[in-house]
Amino acid sequence: MPRTLPFLAVVLGIVGVIPFVICGLGSVATNFIGAQIAIQLLLAYGAVVLSFLGGIHWGVSLATDEGTRQRLTLGVLPSLLGWLTLALALYSGRPALGVAFLIVLFFVAAAAEWKGHLHGGIPSGYIVLRIAVTVAIEAILITVLVLRLVGGHLLL
Repeated sequence: MPRTLPFLAVVLGIVGVIPFVICGLGSVATNFIGAQIAIQLLLAYGAVVLSFLGGIHWGVSLATDEGTRQRLTLGVLPSLLGWLTLALALYSGRPALGVAFLIVLFFVAAAAEWKGHLHGGIPSGYIVLRIAVTVAIEAILITVLVLRLVGGHLLL
């Protein structure tokens, strides 16, 4: 398993944070309708990214036959939990609850991958990018959650 990532993987990993930034800013804007749409898009993108993170485990499992049962399970859980988070947030009318769930899910996913890295199953180049991107995502989600809970807005 390669220990370094191609430059394009790093660039695309960073670019993948852009929708979090845009939707995060929009979800705390003073325009109520725009903010409602942006928070829904933020929740949807968070669920999509969680699914992508799960897919990485499937790829590693199928490519290496390494810890197949655990890896395949880890591959499915993020997408199922992301979908459940999205459904609960949208249909309960409580998007802040969904953001809180995403915060927990991204942290748990990163912790699981960190544990895998410590056991040699996750390449060091990937884990560095993964942790950096997760810190950015978590900062955005926590900011959105706090501002929405206290009624704070950005003038956009």
